[in-house]
Amino acid sequence: MASATAIGTIGGFATLPVYQGLVGSKTVWYIVTESSDRADAARRGVTWAPRLKAMAGTAASQRAHESRGLLTFDAGVDFTPTRSVVANPESGFPPSVASPGSMADPFYSPFVVLDNGIVINAPIVADERAALDRVERLDPTTGTVRLRISRGYWNGQAVWYTSTDASDEVVAAMERATFAPAMRAAPGEGKTGATGSARTGILAVTNGETGLDNPARQGLRSALVDDRAPLNVLEHAPDVSGKNPIYSPAWELNLTHWSAGAVTGNQRTKLFSWQQAQTLTGSGFLVAEPRPGVVINCPVIAVFPRR
Repeated sequence: MASATAIGTIGGFATLPVYQGLVGSKTVWYIVTESSDRADAARRGVTWAPRLKAMAGTAASQRAHESRGLLTFDAGVDFTPTRSVVANPESGFPPSVASPGSMADPFYSPFVVLDNGIVINAPIVADERAALDRVERLDPTTGTVRLRISRGYWNGQAVWYTSTDASDEVVAAMERATFAPAMRAAPGEGKTGATGSARTGILAVTNGETGLDNPARQGLRSALVDDRAPLNVLEHAPDVSGKNPIYSPAWELNLTHWSAGAVTGNQRTKLFSWQQAQTLTGSGFLVAEPRPGVVINCPVIAVFPRR
């Protein structure tokens, strides 16, 4: 993303521009990561994501009004709750406790429809009292925010993204994101990448290998037990030019697990692409689980060759 001023792949952080806005009379700070309009995206230095246009007019979006450079949102976020996540002592995942650290108003969405009809991804990351759990530092003076980012994989490449909002409480808690149930209404459930769908897919393994020194480490169990990114797999991501028209930051969660035979036969491996996962599912090594109907706002910050 062109507007990112620093990306740290070792520490897992990105520094982005942050903007002051309002929810009613309350001051908030927000970032912008994608725009549905190519020219607007270029002007802002963000990723062009034309499929966000499908969010307009749905309950998965909210309106915001701009006057003299100040954006006023219809709904906001409460960042005061205390986040709590405790791994299941027997299975790791799902966690035995999962409470998000930020809770959205019922009509809040990070997908914002502007007065000119353009849809931008503008998650609120802080207010006058507290900030999103992914925020490491916010400096209104310099207009920057330092956010935690996570590594995943797409088409054999390493992808770095941040998670700002999720439509499920457990996912929001695990991702250090805002619980924003309105995002469940994002159009295109089960039809990621299709015309009229605002969604793309993200694949998470529930019972992958664990262990910080294990090269095959991956999955939600590892995220809880090892306290590291789950290394999820993306269906689509921006290309190197940031202009992939299929990409969307609204990710529909797909869960899968390794079969009993793969586990006992020591055949679990790390997944690096959507196609690889499909092949292993077809051969019976991976077993797709029912879609939980979860939408996660995960803007891609950078794509690098995998080393």
